[in-house]
Amino acid sequence: MTLITRPGFVCVLLAAAMAMIPAAAFAQMVTANSLPWDAMDSTPETVKQVVRWKTLVGRDVSAKPELLFGELEIAPFGVYPGHKHPSPEVYYVISGRIRWTLGDETFMAEAGSTIFTPPGTVHRMENLGEDIARAVWMW
Repeated sequence: MTLITRPGFVCVLLAAAMAMIPAAAFAQMVTANSLPWDAMDSTPETVKQVVRWKTLVGRDVSAKPELLFGELEIAPFGVYPGHKHPSPEVYYVISGRIRWTLGDETFMAEAGSTIFTPPGTVHRMENLGEDIARAVWMW
């Protein structure tokens, strides 16, 4: 498990990730409120009722984007079932108390927590609060 809560770490991490993007990549500015929430046909309806995500960077790139960045919301007491990605993923919790399972370890993540998920690692989130839990993600 990699849980990092040092101030400023996310800025350093994002700067490092941005350095990996080729200079030919296009500049982009988006406003989250102007974009729809993402939907995948393969996502079960029970998950769609409690979890939603929005891709802010990388959503309109026809070729495979070098970087994806977005936001995630989990409804009060909602569960985002275990899943995995082929790429490493980083989450930064903005609000809420989330019981996070990363591989075989489970821990609490709160506002200010940064979670690094290695490629192919199953991860699961459960919002333990009465308010929506929010995080941003990058992979």
